Amino acid sequence: MMADEPETHLKASQDDIDVAENEEVKDDNLFSIEVLSVIKESQLQHGLRHEDYQRYRSYCSRRLRRIRKCVNLVQGVRQRFVQKRLAADQVTDVRCLYIPLVEAERCWSYAMQLKREAIEQEDPRKRYHMLNKLRKAEQYALELSTLCEQVPVDARTKLEVQAYHEWMSGTLQFELKKDWRLAMELLTKAKLIYEKMSSAVSGDAVMTYKQKVIDIESSVKYCAYNIGDTTDVSDLLEMRLTMGHTDIVLDELIQKTRERQAGSLYEVTWRGRTMPVKNDKVRVFLLAEREIQSEVEAASDFDTKIAVFDRIIKDCVDVLQVIKEELKADPTFRQIQRGQEIDGHVPVQIFLHTYLQYLKIRKTVQKNLVMVDMYKSLLGKPPSDGQKVVRPQDIARLYEMIIQGLSEIPQMTGLTEDHGLAEELQADIVAYKAFRCYYLARMFAVGKQWPEVVALTKRSQEYIGQVESSVGSSQTVTKEEVDEIIKLDEGLLIQAQASSILDSNSQDLAKDMSKMSITADKRPIAERLEQYLPEDPSISAKNVTLIKSPPDMQPIPCKPLFYDLAGNHVLLPDLRHKLETQEKKGGISGYLKTWWGGGKK
Repeated sequence: MMADEPETHLKASQDDIDVAENEEVKDDNLFSIEVLSVIKESQLQHGLRHEDYQRYRSYCSRRLRRIRKCVNLVQGVRQRFVQKRLAADQVTDVRCLYIPLVEAERCWSYAMQLKREAIEQEDPRKRYHMLNKLRKAEQYALELSTLCEQVPVDARTKLEVQAYHEWMSGTLQFELKKDWRLAMELLTKAKLIYEKMSSAVSGDAVMTYKQKVIDIESSVKYCAYNIGDTTDVSDLLEMRLTMGHTDIVLDELIQKTRERQAGSLYEVTWRGRTMPVKNDKVRVFLLAEREIQSEVEAASDFDTKIAVFDRIIKDCVDVLQVIKEELKADPTFRQIQRGQEIDGHVPVQIFLHTYLQYLKIRKTVQKNLVMVDMYKSLLGKPPSDGQKVVRPQDIARLYEMIIQGLSEIPQMTGLTEDHGLAEELQADIVAYKAFRCYYLARMFAVGKQWPEVVALTKRSQEYIGQVESSVGSSQTVTKEEVDEIIKLDEGLLIQAQASSILDSNSQDLAKDMSKMSITADKRPIAERLEQYLPEDPSISAKNVTLIKSPPDMQPIPCKPLFYDLAGNHVLLPDLRHKLETQEKKGGISGYLKTWWGGGKK
């Protein structure tokens, strides 16, 4: 542990520097702390940027120990603990005021950690522990507020400490879920103080205060709902878009408000048929679908719009599953699921299922159109960090998905004989086919395949000619979009024709250039007698190569070989009588050698 001590002293000195930088002592006898700025900076640097409450709690414990050591308020020696309460007469340094502040932050972060674990693990004991930690955090915030009343601090510090105490008390009452009116009152007081502070400061502190006001606003709305305030859902949706991130409390409030308003929705009318809505989940979804357009229009960027459509499509899939479970016992619905045609009138609940499928496809088409607009804005631009390069075929693929989705609608149950809907959809399909052909032509233009570009551009113009006569019956394609694609087709067609001519001329020129030779002919003159160029440098040079020496080896035919095949059949004369014969000579000595074994060795 001795190796860690220099690091500990270094951290302590760094915290002293941070504390000194956050002080604004306007008078020698006044202490000043920017409470919210100090808290936010510590939270973002030590875990809460990723909602890591355990890491932030550990940091608070380490910092608290360092501060107590610096102001000589260490609680105990070695292993013996001796609690030391901070009194007003002991506050001789501004760092003393950080002790209850960091204590409150440590208890609050522990409470938030326990709250998350209680939700994930469904452990009621951890919720009880969380409430105890929040009570301790509220006590430390009250101790800080009491000290600031007894020691000389400036007006800004008093307001910030008061707002912090009100917010901590309101958070405790909010989690207790007993006195919603008291929780709303305390949180509203904190919000009003932070609003006043945001108008009185300048620089980066303004955004810090405004963000805190937005965070408190969702809790205030939830308290108002539980008291009985019938808040409009549109205000809550606008608040969620303004916050820029998902808030669990706000989503729960929006859901409950929709459920309350869904009590008045008993039926829905579409394509001339009225369908009763009995399921509560279906009612809530239909209310959300009515408000989706205003929510998309209020969104500030493409990613937010896409997130809105993803959420409503997911809800539609869940509702379709609910309706399917209810119709599971219906023999007519089972017949439809098997792909068989039904005779007669389509039942109301099955037609409601068709209507929900129609809404799902429509919202998917609208989402793809938003993605098309986003890709158009990025087409031809260098990609930024984390983004891919947008190509024309990406936009063409989205139009293909749109065409496929719209083509499925007339084949749904109950819509096969609806010719008016089929005409409306056909107008949209033809228009999107024209858009798809244009971007496919742009894809081929990148590869300089000009015949394909001309063919696709003319096909797009043919589709546009069909759209112009029926643009009034289209539901999504406007006259301005049709006029724009006409201009784009004309420009791309002229570009393709001109580029095709230029490319053909450049290819002929390249062939002619390839036939020309700008290098000297190094062959001997005897091999190129048919050519005569007076300006040839090889002729006018001093050492002229007339013939190649030594000449190259040339292949010649070999001399034929003759084989004597009749020699085996010729009879030669017998010449044995001309050979000299020698008689064998021997005596008694030879006989004896043979007898005694002295033969050939």
